[in-house]
Amino acid sequence: MLISQATTETDSNINFTPKMDLSSLASGYKKIVSHIYSPKYYYQRLINFLKEYKPGDKNRKPVKINFNQFLALLKSIWILGVREKERRYYWKLFFWSIFRKPKFFPLAIELAIKGFHFRKISEGYTS
Repeated sequence: MLISQATTETDSNINFTPKMDLSSLASGYKKIVSHIYSPKYYYQRLINFLKEYKPGDKNRKPVKINFNQFLALLKSIWILGVREKERRYYWKLFFWSIFRKPKFFPLAIELAIKGFHFRKISEGYTS
């Protein structure tokens, strides 16, 4: 049975009855979410992932970037590499992937963009 509870402390709903204090649960959740999506830790996990990533299809053709993907790259350079606070980590990933794992460069940028998206969404929940 799902139970919905709302509190003014967390300003959110949960669908279970917690065994611990609701404010402790909410503060722990906020701490974990802000930690895992912080640029420092997210980008480090991303690099670790790309170091170990071995796609199953060995006969893949080289990735061809279309115009929309190129525009997304330019937009990521502007937003993540210039405007946002994570620029240092973005450029580290950018050059690391170009020189160490060039065939995964599009994936690295895609995951950086997704991480930014997750971070912005999580900031809405943790603020």
